[in-house]
Amino acid sequence: MATLEPETSNAAQPASPGETLDHEQLDALAEIVNVGMGQAAARLAELLGAFLEISVPVSQSLEEYLQALHRSRCAETALLVQQAFTGDLRGEAIAVFDEKQMDELRSLLGASRHESSDHELVLEMSNILIGAAMTSIGSQLSAAVRFGPPSILGRGSAILEPLCQRPEARSHVIITIGFRVEGRPFSVTLLIILPARERTRLRQALEAVLRSSFGG
Repeated sequence: MATLEPETSNAAQPASPGETLDHEQLDALAEIVNVGMGQAAARLAELLGAFLEISVPVSQSLEEYLQALHRSRCAETALLVQQAFTGDLRGEAIAVFDEKQMDELRSLLGASRHESSDHELVLEMSNILIGAAMTSIGSQLSAAVRFGPPSILGRGSAILEPLCQRPEARSHVIITIGFRVEGRPFSVTLLIILPARERTRLRQALEAVLRSSFGG
């Protein structure tokens, strides 16, 4: 089960009681995220011809993730891709690659991709990963999801600092998941960001899932 903890009271704009997620809803969200990440991993594994290991999804603030990225070995070489999704569920996802692992990614993809640029590769991988994950999550929540085109957010962990400094950032629902190719030096981290304004919509969708599960 994913490690998704109840939201804390340190948000810049605390949510009203009707907007927060309780333990039961968080458990349901964890299961939905696990299924979605499994679908994403399966799609990526098929493309790469390799088995992917998935970390336990974790709910954390964007600032917490940024601090961890600052301390990581890829702090200066992180290559970040963002992709927005709209429809019944709105937000954005950020895929974090390590620029030093691009040759390994080309090796996994085969000779046909050896001439592709780093940006072309990460845009393609992000589109596949985010699309598979959020389509599955949306389907489980009975929420239609549409995607904008992926774009390069930038290079290096510092690129996230302006996002963290926004007053609303602490109120976002953020889920972080890591994917790693078994036995190969290639990994990618996916951040799913649901803005605070989407919390009520998410809570209602989770309540519907729980009612359906219990036959209510």
